[in-house]
Amino acid sequence: MLLSIRADGVRGLSVYPQGHGFDKKIQQFLNEGLRACIAPLSDTEIHWFLVSSSGPNGDNELKSGDPKLIQKNVLESSVDIPEVFLDVVQQSDLSKLTWTPLMIRVPWNLIFGKLSNGNITIAGDVMHPMTPDLAKGSCAALEEAVILGRHIGNSFHKHGELIPQEVLKA
Repeated sequence: MLLSIRADGVRGLSVYPQGHGFDKKIQQFLNEGLRACIAPLSDTEIHWFLVSSSGPNGDNELKSGDPKLIQKNVLESSVDIPEVFLDVVQQSDLSKLTWTPLMIRVPWNLIFGKLSNGNITIAGDVMHPMTPDLAKGSCAALEEAVILGRHIGNSFHKHGELIPQEVLKA
């Protein structure tokens, strides 16, 4: 049985035209089922995110893609998260607010799961999604592309042409 865990990731950019006054330090706030972070980018902009594994209060609000509803959902579902985080969320540039559903696959999915169909192979965030703070999804996709390319290249070098079964094996 292949299991995955659903989570929601919301990220935004808050703009303070007069300056935010935060030190240039990343702050993370943890609570059961929630992980929130604020990261100053400059004297006037702060990147923030919230990852919720406990399920959102208003799933339809998030799926709607409406930035105002997403912001409202974050503010209402962030129970016991410090006020400083909520203040940053309230200052969000709504045009930069995004919600992404995350499916966190357990490790045995990588071993026993089917990761390809014909010549199509999943890699990077599709295979193992990263939460907004890890910033490793693109790197993982590049690493996986290099390894896949190496296997296909070795097969081509060995046979002098692409052999469909060898590509599927790679």
